[in-house]
Amino acid sequence: MSGQRRLSKNEQAAIISRYGMRCFIDDQLIMSADDLEFDTLAPPAAHDATPLEHLVPVCRSHRRQKGALTLTEYRDSLQLEAFFAAPSPRYLDDIIRAKGCTPGQPLPYTMTADAAEITLAFPDGAKTVSLYTCPVTAWPYFYALIPIQHLQNDRSLQPRPLRHLPL
Repeated sequence: MSGQRRLSKNEQAAIISRYGMRCFIDDQLIMSADDLEFDTLAPPAAHDATPLEHLVPVCRSHRRQKGALTLTEYRDSLQLEAFFAAPSPRYLDDIIRAKGCTPGQPLPYTMTADAAEITLAFPDGAKTVSLYTCPVTAWPYFYALIPIQHLQNDRSLQPRPLRHLPL
């Protein structure tokens, strides 16, 4: 937590009763009060006091290591480090599986007769986007946000593994 506000013992107890003596970042038990610190779920507004509901317990080492990152960014960074620590090369499909999805799930679609638009059938409703044509290959393509389970690594086009660049 920034130096703007000091938590009272009652406020600390309220946070601990909500979350327990576990580090919010990795859910590990915080063994002593000396190792217990508090941080915000989101960066506080410029001059606003952080509401008690936005504070969580974290261990001292994680709080020191995260620096200016938000808790979510730091947690994601730790997960990426663990993911890339595996001895085998990592590919897009590995990331999709790590997110709990099966890569390459079909996405139903229809194209207009003139191939000017494509309608993608998402579970929450259809989305129609423009189709473009690559000037080199003449292949049609489009721009849209696609849920991760519909993506799949094509190792013949992208045979190189992914690499992790630390923050």
